[in-house]
Amino acid sequence: MNRTPPEVSSESGIEPALNELTSVLGGQMAREAVGVFLQTFPRMLHELGQSDTERSRRAAHGLKSSARQMGAVALADLMVDFEKRLGVPDAKMTQADIAAVIGAFSAAAGPLRTFARSRA
Repeated sequence: MNRTPPEVSSESGIEPALNELTSVLGGQMAREAVGVFLQTFPRMLHELGQSDTERSRRAAHGLKSSARQMGAVALADLMVDFEKRLGVPDAKMTQADIAAVIGAFSAAAGPLRTFARSRA
């Protein structure tokens, strides 16, 4: 039976997502995938804030998919909205948008870090 650490809240959607990831990839690979997500977030956040709208849109798309796989539902939902908005020429991310992304990531990051560090 695959289990995530008890500190990971099932109410957040993270636990079911990590259980699924673990069942598909195995424990070690799932922990590595979560670690990569956590490590690449700052770069993706930087890409979101770029003046190149297409570059920002691609970053939103990538974060949407990754966040969904990790169970970071609020972050994935934000990225859906931002990806649509960035499909319009000359659309830009605002500082408030970036702050919302950071907040949604921060809410998921603790449980994800706990999982990535676990040795199940």
